[in-house]
Amino acid sequence: MSRNLTLDRVVELTREGHPAARRVLRDSAHILGRVLAGVSNLLNPELVVIGGALAAADEHYLAPLQETLHHHALPIVADQLRVVPGRLGDRAGALGAVALALRDATPLRAHGAA
Repeated sequence: MSRNLTLDRVVELTREGHPAARRVLRDSAHILGRVLAGVSNLLNPELVVIGGALAAADEHYLAPLQETLHHHALPIVADQLRVVPGRLGDRAGALGAVALALRDATPLRAHGAA
């Protein structure tokens, strides 16, 4: 593999069955799963959304991530927690920015400001 790999290329190689690419995704999923378990133990979210190229890796990333997260999170947290792929794709950042702008502009309109 090249030293100039992108995440998209690693995901593509993983789908093609490349063992090193699969290992990279699996290892990174385990690392993120442990981190998210700690965060989940503090915040107790119901849902974790994985977006971008990692969401596109499907079961190659989400399954080991969820397995590790559930293993390291408190049972009361893990039992309620779902890990899902994001559905917005490349639009997520732009749509989030618009949502924040609209949320912040709403109080101004409610008070008659322009």
